[in-house]
Amino acid sequence: MSYKNNAISSDDPKAIEKLTEKLHKCEELQTLMKKANHNAVR
Repeated sequence: MSYKNNAISSDDPKAIEKLTEKLHKCEELQTLMKKANHNAVR
């Protein structure tokens, strides 16, 4: 079985860009989950 390697290497010249994009996606997912949890409590 093969796995997708999502690691960002520190020597990658685009590491900052990749980390920023990854952080943005995590923040969007967190916002979505907060909304879902808020609606579930109602």
